[in-house]
Amino acid sequence: MLKKLLAVFALIIIPTISLATYEPDSRVWTWYQSTPYIGYFISKEPVTLISETKDTLVLSARVQLVNGHVNPNQIKYVTSVVIGTYNKKTGKRTHQELDIKEFYENGKTFTNLPSSSAKIDVPNNLEYSIYWTKLQMILDTYNNQKKK
Repeated sequence: MLKKLLAVFALIIIPTISLATYEPDSRVWTWYQSTPYIGYFISKEPVTLISETKDTLVLSARVQLVNGHVNPNQIKYVTSVVIGTYNKKTGKRTHQELDIKEFYENGKTFTNLPSSSAKIDVPNNLEYSIYWTKLQMILDTYNNQKKK
């Protein structure tokens, strides 16, 4: 019984400790939301309006995803520039990433990934929820900055 209690305690505390050891710089990043596994942050720089037509909105922003469960020598956080295309009539979205960088917890670069020149169609389902959340974060931030 004690072993089970310790295991449950470890499962609750270890992810919290892991997430707490790296915290994005609040002067640069704004928290959007978190799941048990990922924290979503957006740059405090304004979201860039690339283009807008009657049917389409194209926005760009720098984002950061922080992994909540990390073993040694694994990626702790990822920064990238995301370009999101939003179809105003259908709600369809596409996702494109540029300048992708992955980091260890100590901030040393894990790897620099090539930019994704391909646009990914993002359906609204769990398989693509990370893409959907990043695009929603950019759209929400853009709408909030327009109100100011």
